[in-house]
Amino acid sequence: MATAAQQAAFKSGAGGTLTMGDFSLTFALIASTLVLLFAGWLIISQFKAWNKRKIDLYEFIWAVVRVLLVVIMFGYYVRP
Repeated sequence: MATAAQQAAFKSGAGGTLTMGDFSLTFALIASTLVLLFAGWLIISQFKAWNKRKIDLYEFIWAVVRVLLVVIMFGYYVRP
């Protein structure tokens, strides 16, 4: 059986204990990173399509507005 000093030394050496708050923060950060990467990719793809005259300016603006609304809603619902 380990003593209290040994358990404390193990916890500090292993990085402490993870709480549910730490897990939810990690999940929120990873999910937010993925959503922002997807939003950036979508906006860049739409810009390239607009630049090559495959879509008009209003379609480009509407796509950007939609992706920004999704990012805002995602940021509201996924909070640590």
